[in-house]
Amino acid sequence: FNRPSSVVVGSPENELIAQLRSVLNDGLDIAFVDLPPQNGTLLIEGDLLSSETAWSETLVAAVSPAHDLAGRSMISLSLLADEDFILPYRLPATGFYDQIISACQQAGFSPRVTRQTNVLPGTMTLVASGYGVSVVPACVCQPWEGLASFINLKGDLAVGVTVAWNPASRNPAAAHFRASIKEASPKLITAASERVTHLN
Repeated sequence: FNRPSSVVVGSPENELIAQLRSVLNDGLDIAFVDLPPQNGTLLIEGDLLSSETAWSETLVAAVSPAHDLAGRSMISLSLLADEDFILPYRLPATGFYDQIISACQQAGFSPRVTRQTNVLPGTMTLVASGYGVSVVPACVCQPWEGLASFINLKGDLAVGVTVAWNPASRNPAAAHFRASIKEASPKLITAASERVTHLN
């Protein structure tokens, strides 16, 4: 399954705990997750995985085209304090949810979460239909242009994308893949910045 010439990778769209278990059990060589690394490691069910930040994805506000804030180039997150929020489920253990809640609390409010979804496309469908607002990574914007309105947020809010792997792995291709990610990381950060600039 883990041949030296191949790397099996999980993405942030997949359920987080299931991904990390699979890395522990050698089902996956590498997982991309939305949890920040803890001193270079992630603790999963008593076992440690190695981890590091691959890149950061800037966060933007998402509202329906009919929303009063639609068309604004930039707002403070606190302007959404009285809105109905649509967010992914927190369980099973989504780091993205916790990071959004934390950002809102730092902005001085606890978001009123009225609807929750399993994946970001579900969140965006509800936002575009006017059921509420959300805070999403800038990478979501392009497919939904014209269907939803995206607004830059003051304060350079971002969510980290972490790469996790089993330090006991003997797959050399996985090590090369991680090195390639580290080398490409500045370009990924620049690309994320360009996506946000495009909103202005």
